[in-house]
Amino acid sequence: NKELLEKENLKDKEKKEFIENLVEKIVVSYNEDQNNHNLNIHFKLPIINDSRVKRGKYDFEIVDGEKELILDNINLVYGQKKS
Repeated sequence: NKELLEKENLKDKEKKEFIENLVEKIVVSYNEDQNNHNLNIHFKLPIINDSRVKRGKYDFEIVDGEKELILDNINLVYGQKKS
């Protein structure tokens, strides 16, 4: 959405404040067998897959989503030269 795209132009300090207002904590784990990382992001509000239900012409209800986003199998590559 437009508001989120505007966040790209924020200074680093402002981006940090924006994220700190949304995120409770981030847990990073490493899977040695698969050589990848997992991220578990805990948000302060239930915004993951939340929705808006129209009740009337100008009346909407917000349906809570989840507070946790799990990103599995993240492969990070460091130190390799580009071809």
